[in-house]
Amino acid sequence: MNYNRLKAEEEFHDKRFANDERDREVVGKFYSVNKSAKETFYNTVKALCDDKKLIEYGCADGLNLEIFAKFGANVTGIDISGEGIKKSSEKMKTKKINAECIVMDVEKTIFNDNSFDIAAGMGIIHHLDIKKVYFETSRILNENGHAIFFEPLGHNPLFNLFRKLTPKIRTKDEHPLIRKDLRMLKEYFNKVEIKYFSLLTLFAVPFRKRLFFKPLYNFLSTLDKFIFKIPYLKEWAWVAVIHVQNPIKSNS
Repeated sequence: MNYNRLKAEEEFHDKRFANDERDREVVGKFYSVNKSAKETFYNTVKALCDDKKLIEYGCADGLNLEIFAKFGANVTGIDISGEGIKKSSEKMKTKKINAECIVMDVEKTIFNDNSFDIAAGMGIIHHLDIKKVYFETSRILNENGHAIFFEPLGHNPLFNLFRKLTPKIRTKDEHPLIRKDLRMLKEYFNKVEIKYFSLLTLFAVPFRKRLFFKPLYNFLSTLDKFIFKIPYLKEWAWVAVIHVQNPIKSNS
């Protein structure tokens, strides 16, 4: 039987949403140091949302759709997982949010050209064919459109070792973004901004329940900001917030 990458992703995430995700608890403690990255992601989206048409890639259980709707966007969510879409649809109904939640492949959507003002995704495009996602995003966004992504990076050998040691919490086709993936953005968008987060701050993780966690985190975060001004060293960050604007339509 031929291996089907998208089918494998669908099955993995269907199982994830149908269960309690206990396997992912091992990494939950590390997310406490991504506060600045998440704030940057949400603040970037919020500044753009007022009465705009937004599509979320990998909408999962609808948590972000609810947030984006509160920001003032007209939201659409797509996900390859039927279980995820079932949960997000139920949440939208319960919260009385007017949103479309559709089972769909991000790499090849059914939407017309120039359908959206904003595309957003958190931890999604590293599951996919990067070139196809960039192409499709530039196609469905209007000429003044924005895309904002929160994604892991794949240069730090320690992070990559951890990923190899925890295979059950990820799909075999996940590929944290590397230098060539980030460079490729300029082929599809006229403006590219990338902000890097979480390197030394990871040393604060063991102390996340201590009273001094916050000042320690703030200190290490300040050091990270200096490090991320240095070419190549910044790419050792754990995550990045990517903000691209104005699609290059000649590639669509």
